[in-house]
Amino acid sequence: MARRCGDWVDATPRRRRIVWFLIVVAVLLVIPGIAGSVATAQNNTVVAGPSAIDGLSWMEIRDSSGVPLANYMFVTDHGNVLNPYKTTLALVLGVEFAGYMAIVVLALWVISYALTFQWLDVFGRAWTGAADRLADQVATPMVLTVAAAVGAFFVAWFVVRGHHAKAAIQVTTMVGVAVLGPTYLADPLAEVLSSHGLLAQGRDVGVSIAAGLNGDANPNPRTVVSGIQGTLADNFVRRPLQVWNFGHVVDESPRCRAAWSATVRTGDDARVVEAMKACGDSFAYAKATDPGFGQVTTGLLLLIFGTIVLLFGTYLGCKIVWSALNSIYHAIMAILGFAAGGFIYGPTQTFLVRNIVDTWMSAGRMAGYTVFLGGYCLFLGDIFYAARNQVMTVFVLAGIVMLGAIIQLRRLADSLSSGNNWAANRVASAVQGPSGSGGGGGSPGMGSGGAKNSLPAALLSNLATVSTLNSSPIVSLLIGRKSPFDPDSRLRYRSELAMLRDRDQLGAAAAYAGKRGGGIGTVRGAAAAVHGVLEMGGSLNNAGAALVAAGFTDRDQVYTAIRLHARVLRDAEDETLLSKPVGRLVTALRLAETEGHSPAGRAALEGFALKFREANGEKVIPGLTDAERNRVHSYIVDPTMEELHKIRKSATEGKDVELASGGRMMAYIGTEHARRSAGAVESLMQAPADPTRWRAVQAEVSAAQYTDLWAAGVNRTPWNAPPRP
Repeated sequence: MARRCGDWVDATPRRRRIVWFLIVVAVLLVIPGIAGSVATAQNNTVVAGPSAIDGLSWMEIRDSSGVPLANYMFVTDHGNVLNPYKTTLALVLGVEFAGYMAIVVLALWVISYALTFQWLDVFGRAWTGAADRLADQVATPMVLTVAAAVGAFFVAWFVVRGHHAKAAIQVTTMVGVAVLGPTYLADPLAEVLSSHGLLAQGRDVGVSIAAGLNGDANPNPRTVVSGIQGTLADNFVRRPLQVWNFGHVVDESPRCRAAWSATVRTGDDARVVEAMKACGDSFAYAKATDPGFGQVTTGLLLLIFGTIVLLFGTYLGCKIVWSALNSIYHAIMAILGFAAGGFIYGPTQTFLVRNIVDTWMSAGRMAGYTVFLGGYCLFLGDIFYAARNQVMTVFVLAGIVMLGAIIQLRRLADSLSSGNNWAANRVASAVQGPSGSGGGGGSPGMGSGGAKNSLPAALLSNLATVSTLNSSPIVSLLIGRKSPFDPDSRLRYRSELAMLRDRDQLGAAAAYAGKRGGGIGTVRGAAAAVHGVLEMGGSLNNAGAALVAAGFTDRDQVYTAIRLHARVLRDAEDETLLSKPVGRLVTALRLAETEGHSPAGRAALEGFALKFREANGEKVIPGLTDAERNRVHSYIVDPTMEELHKIRKSATEGKDVELASGGRMMAYIGTEHARRSAGAVESLMQAPADPTRWRAVQAEVSAAQYTDLWAAGVNRTPWNAPPRP
């Protein structure tokens, strides 16, 4: 059903435009409206009470003045029964405002929650317990003894084989695992989750670097994170809301800033309006008491661009959490390595090395994403501060900045991934010994991580990604055709469909001819099936697939039938005969004798004899007299060139009656040769070992060949003279 609906939508450009328009309307209006309705579900009006939006109060996001964002409100004249225009406008603005607040505040909470690392305490307690229980179950004396014995076997094996360097490295590795293992297994996640662990240090380093890049010479990570939350709240909620509600940023006036902050906390929209009048901002007072549809447009633009800009920050916050969890995961996997795998040469030892390296690199990746997110937020704060009242301009510019940030983030992620793989491979190679059997780490120096920082390399990486998707069988299955991103993909798809239909038709023709010619799976049936494919318009190139589709499972049988047919067609071109059916029959007989009267050779002979009869032996000659029939029979039994020339002369030079009689006899001679040749071959197929029947076939085919040569006036040569029976 989904595919049929998609085909219906994709049928015409107008349908596609209508569907996309409806999707955009749903994203911009319906979804924010639903979010706003859910966020204000606890209240009967858009603004009521000190907690205007109860659904957002649990996030405890505050602006730089300490005002909770959940207390924000859009103040306007709500109208009454006698003024439905203002009532409707207030309702639209209220729902739009609630939707904007639900989306933006949630995004700010994700960013702030990721930077504060409060989530690490929640995950840390659960993962620590799981890691301790796993270590208790795995790190037992029995497991340690068995693993050490297996590792010692590899040491002995290397010594016996003369690989003394590899044996020494293996001993060193086992000693290192034995020394470090007990300390690690005592508290597996201490180095990751402690207050001075990898993740905490990565967080502090990332936030400090981000603040330093923004001009803070002595940054304090906790102060910086708190400041980022307030800055984001001011830039994405407080200032845009004031422009939307009052036409400009009222915080530019210290009196109005203090008045707005104080009255918003009360949750009374009337007091907010009066505060604007009392602080001297008459324009803001007039805008609040006389709303217009221009505010609906402003809110819509804020909703679009604010969501776009904050989506990137939300994505970065999720990347930070993912990197930290990845570091914890590899730290837990290292338990298996220190308990047993690190003692055993090969993949298990490499597994331990990779988990150790990935634990550190994931923490470094988290620090890198923290730098990126902190720098992104602080940079946006600088842009908003410099723009003052030009909030909408900054939102558009921030969207452009986000595009550049996405490109740089991809480069950062590629570099971190390449560095991770390079380091893991190099360490694993060193542990596995001089031969590098541990999985080759690439060349030292810049490695593959530095190469991807150039624009051509990045473009090549993107092209490689597209190429991989283009050749993916999953993508082909989802889209419905192979290599869907190729320019001629649709044309090739249609061509393949046509080829599939042709293959089905040729397979059906081969099955029909094979059943009539001797049965599916028989030599005679295979030879007849090849003729059936050619009759349907196919070629010898696709005859094999057609025969397989028809049910011929013996590949040698199919190959032999096609090979003999091809040889007959090729060798018949060298025959100096006017009639192609006669030439192919002569060639098929010669090939059957060359093949030692094999079943395949006899089947090929039978097929071309039947084709000779279909072409000439089934003709009906009207007006043939008994005298003409007897004369033709006499010639067929004992053909002579003189008799044929007499009959041919009467057919070309005689008078009307004689001319008609000669034409009928010439046509009857061709019919009789085809009929008698096919009959002799059919008799042979009933008793292939009878030499008398073979001589009968030779006699009939030779007679037809002589008739063709005499009729064409071709002299006999050592290469075209048929043997006399």
